[in-house]
Amino acid sequence: MAESKPSFEQLTEQLTQAQAAGDPWKQGIALNNLGSYCKDQRDTPKAVEYFQKALEFFTALADAEKKATVFNNLGGAYLDAQQHQKALESFAMALGNYGSIGQHFGQAMALNNMGGVHFSLRRYEDARKQFILSASFFRSGESPTWEAQALENLAGRTGLASLRSMVVTLNQSIKFGTSLTESLKILAAEMRIDRLAHFEERAARLPVLLTLPLMIFVLPSLMMVIGTPLVLRTMDALAWVP
Repeated sequence: MAESKPSFEQLTEQLTQAQAAGDPWKQGIALNNLGSYCKDQRDTPKAVEYFQKALEFFTALADAEKKATVFNNLGGAYLDAQQHQKALESFAMALGNYGSIGQHFGQAMALNNMGGVHFSLRRYEDARKQFILSASFFRSGESPTWEAQALENLAGRTGLASLRSMVVTLNQSIKFGTSLTESLKILAAEMRIDRLAHFEERAARLPVLLTLPLMIFVLPSLMMVIGTPLVLRTMDALAWVP
């Protein structure tokens, strides 16, 4: 049975208790939880306010990991509000804080989020670079699951069938330890065959597609060229009949 999420009143009570105890770390946690609650409720202004207050506590405590977590959440809130530049700045701050503590998984997630922002802005080349860099961080963190997820995100956001085939091949090579070189050679050969088959199919359809224009434009002209002399000669012949 899934555990129910705490209500706004419960989260507010946690913040009140942390304030009464004078514990800045717990206050930061409570504020971050309140921000996440407001973000889920699509109340972006309140979510941003709570996240920014949480950042003040974790900055004072010099807790880079919690700062990075809050920056990631803040970037998500800005992204929901279509404030793409602020979202990029927040994810970049999360990336820097994760990097300061050598948290590769966190860096990979921040880069993946930045790629999502670039994709929303139709900066496809920047998005591709961020997704590839994210995958490299997942690889360095020895997390095949997250690496596969980053590659799946790349394929899903571009929507290219050929790229999806390449992602499947890469994930299988990573998972089963097969030769990546041989797998890519086979994939390249299959893609060439598919491309040639596609061109042959289009070429085979060409005569059918040309039939109607020929009937409409060429055939009437041809009939006129052939038939006009016959009609004129027939008319001349009938004119001489007594």
